[in-house]
Amino acid sequence: MIGDWAVADQAEHEGRARHLAPRRPRRVRPARGSRLTRTAVALTLAAITLGGLTSAAAGAFVDNTTVVYDVYGQRLDAHDGDLLQGPDGTLYLYGTSYGCGFRLGAVGSAYCGVRIYSTRDLRTFTPAGAVGGMYAFDHLSADWQTLCAPPAFGCFRPHVVRRPADGRFVMWLNVHSRPGYVTMVADSPAGPFVPTGITPTLAVDPGSGLRWGDHDVTIAPDGRGYLTYTVIDPATNAHALVIEELDPTLTVGTARHQVLDIYSGTDLVESPGLFYGPNSAWYLTYSDPARPYMVTGTGVVNGPRNTNDPLSGAWSAPRTLNPTSCSGQPTGVWPVTGATGATTFVYGTDRWENGNPNQTRANSYFGALTFRANGGTAIDGYVCQPSWVLP
Repeated sequence: MIGDWAVADQAEHEGRARHLAPRRPRRVRPARGSRLTRTAVALTLAAITLGGLTSAAAGAFVDNTTVVYDVYGQRLDAHDGDLLQGPDGTLYLYGTSYGCGFRLGAVGSAYCGVRIYSTRDLRTFTPAGAVGGMYAFDHLSADWQTLCAPPAFGCFRPHVVRRPADGRFVMWLNVHSRPGYVTMVADSPAGPFVPTGITPTLAVDPGSGLRWGDHDVTIAPDGRGYLTYTVIDPATNAHALVIEELDPTLTVGTARHQVLDIYSGTDLVESPGLFYGPNSAWYLTYSDPARPYMVTGTGVVNGPRNTNDPLSGAWSAPRTLNPTSCSGQPTGVWPVTGATGATTFVYGTDRWENGNPNQTRANSYFGALTFRANGGTAIDGYVCQPSWVLP
């Protein structure tokens, strides 16, 4: 039933955007006056009418007791992704879409792409992708369907940062098979994102029989970029997390890296989130253990303090940030500056439908972390919040 519901929901959404599941994969290139362009304009005007693009009022109320819908009354369909604050303060939520009927491992189901939503308050979400008013890129093209649709494993975890060198936006996407990751760039946080054609080179290379998994991209206070990525040994299924400095293009590694000792034997960890906290310390959160589409704990390790470089010192022993990830699996931690100018470190999780290969109906959770432990030198264990206020 979930697949039928997902297709129906997507059809309602995409009747506006003319993006139905592909019969003949094609590359979308909107020209002036094209149907997609007119659709995007209509969506934008509707969003303004509904208030999705207005400035956030101070004291925005975030409610985790309800299902999160967009301004059209549809569930958010953006999972395992990222939250980025744009230059004007707008937040952009990126995530894997399931609404066209993608089912992990189900040959014949299509890849549904990456959706983008904009928000000012983590409460009102507006479809914002440059392609069809919803998407980051044209996932209906034959190339993307071949790369990401079953029997391929899928393409997941779209993470986006703004490149300090030129102000453009860089997306990393995990494609599991060779080359492991695809990098894309865009002039706007809403896209369209265009593949760079650069094959990522990283210090821990799957060419040795390993493969790459979940990842995160982080910009340090001094403007340097870092990729945190999962390395999986197919022979033992052991997962390790690696932090590697990227070059100024943020598309390839520099080989300067550190493997974090946060697992033993065949323990599985994934879904890393690297960030520089308000107390001038580095932190890394992760899914502990790695159980896709299931409830997991969130682990955390503390890194170097008073430095822009997460590779400049030792990392602590692992501990538990939250044992259930608030009925989900951790996605990441993101600094968000609210209407008052205060910065909140937002903790996000995916509240999966347990074990379902189609996650259209999975909900999103957003919480606020605090940093008072050990006299303000460490992150506090997180207690799930039914609701809270974004200052």
